[in-house]
Amino acid sequence: MKWLMSIARIVGSSLPFVPTLIQIQTEIDSAAIQKRLRSLEDPISSLHPQIREVSENIYRALVNSDTSRVVFDEEFYSKYGKPLAILESQGYIVGSHAIGAKYVNGISVQDPKYVVYLCALYEDQAKMDALLQMLEDCKQGQWLRGETICAELQLARPVVKAIFLLYEARGLGFCSREVGAVAYVGNA
Repeated sequence: MKWLMSIARIVGSSLPFVPTLIQIQTEIDSAAIQKRLRSLEDPISSLHPQIREVSENIYRALVNSDTSRVVFDEEFYSKYGKPLAILESQGYIVGSHAIGAKYVNGISVQDPKYVVYLCALYEDQAKMDALLQMLEDCKQGQWLRGETICAELQLARPVVKAIFLLYEARGLGFCSREVGAVAYVGNA
């Protein structure tokens, strides 16, 4: 087909079917470019066609449970086995596995970048803007209490903790390592 398109471009519109072929090729090229752009803009969703659907379920469970460990029913794990396996292979989630059973004790959302991805898709952007502004305004030595922020902005603790961890990774502060606590102190 590639050779035919090359000849069609050379010969031009002197053959009656050439404009139709060129139009078809242009649309195919456009669709391919759009797909490539989407995978660059949203690399996680491009991993599997069901990633967005399973991610929305994971995010809703994170918000409802207010913890990074979420448990679904067996039907969920069966229906979304492949996208869950892909997310786990990429390090976005960690499953609790046992011999003969997957996700025995649910899944844990470990990667803060994945939580940010979930927030970009499913969280109120005004709340996220307010959270980021709090971190940007945080002075050296100032403590931000996650529980206070969660109550004020109506955000789940895993969301606030993920943002704290990303700021810590950039060297801008430190997250508390106290079990169950979500706190951050500014460093810069």
